[in-house]
Amino acid sequence: MTDEDVQVLLPSNADVPAGWVSQFVDYGLAFSPEPAPCGPGFWYVTGFPLETEAAFASIRWASSGDVPAPPFPTGITTSIWATPDAPGAFERIATDLATCTSADIDDPQSLPTTFEAPAGHGAVCGGLATTREGTTVTSRTVFCWASAGELLVQVLYWQTFEPQVVLSDAEIRTAFDAALARALG
Repeated sequence: MTDEDVQVLLPSNADVPAGWVSQFVDYGLAFSPEPAPCGPGFWYVTGFPLETEAAFASIRWASSGDVPAPPFPTGITTSIWATPDAPGAFERIATDLATCTSADIDDPQSLPTTFEAPAGHGAVCGGLATTREGTTVTSRTVFCWASAGELLVQVLYWQTFEPQVVLSDAEIRTAFDAALARALG
């Protein structure tokens, strides 16, 4: 697939809630993280999951433009790879998400979490939550992966510690569903 083919699969204004804004569109070449089952390579599930270099395209949408005071915007990123390695990478991700309980995370305050996948895409989902000692504020990453043919798609929601817009699971799932539907057809 060409860069233009992949670009067409990225979310558009019609795929995100009213008022959201595009923050960036990115293209690059994935590096090889040497995935190891349930080992340090588990982090590939939130990053670059391929064992071979492959071009990707990403777009991040934010809940609003830049704002000078809290609550700060939150965002959802969609990344797409077109590569023959997609089915194998997806299988590896699905296995790790189903079987890894600790994810070999060095930060004892970070824990893997579950997330219910939007229906109809064959997606697998997971997340990480970090609560800093002495606070009730949590940083949260939620992500889903799906694959069709040579396409591998990830959607990711990231909520930081700062006072920020927080989406409910239902809102995240709706946005993920729209992004996966656009990418996978």
